[in-house]
Amino acid sequence: MTALTVPSFHAAIKATIAAHFGANVNTVEWYEQGDEASGQPKPIKTPAIILELESFSPGDDVGDGRTPLDCQITANCILGRSTPDLQIQTSNFAAQFLSNARNNKWGLARDASFPSSFTAGPGKFDPEKNGYESWFVSWDQTFYLGDSIWAPSGIVPSTVYLGQSPLIGTGNEDQYIQVAP
Repeated sequence: MTALTVPSFHAAIKATIAAHFGANVNTVEWYEQGDEASGQPKPIKTPAIILELESFSPGDDVGDGRTPLDCQITANCILGRSTPDLQIQTSNFAAQFLSNARNNKWGLARDASFPSSFTAGPGKFDPEKNGYESWFVSWDQTFYLGDSIWAPSGIVPSTVYLGQSPLIGTGNEDQYIQVAP
């Protein structure tokens, strides 16, 4: 298993969103793409989802050697101005995105927490200036970077008991306390 990195969780989120929406979305990208020569934003082929990692901070250590990053991520759900019922369709697009994202670990299993703290609202893309309308969907999610110090092979216990010396071993089973699950 490959250790999770910031680029790999970006790739996993993008791939999962692109697979979910399929041909219904023309663009799924991280960050607004610009023309390097002119410094101007490139036109966006809509419907589009532009993702942004807004911020991150150290998360709670789970004790396995990985680095937890508490991330705030935003998805900008963008439609072109020529879309019929633009305001309703843009908010509907954001609602569809939120519905897919709300329990999504992006195929990262133990390397991601379930997302939380969702918010959504009208976006920052100016339809008069750029020809777009958007809604944003923001959420918090923790990603665990690096390798776990615990080997993934071997026998995984299904029940864990705790005993305190000297009342341990055969004949003292009734002194143990079940601690998991």
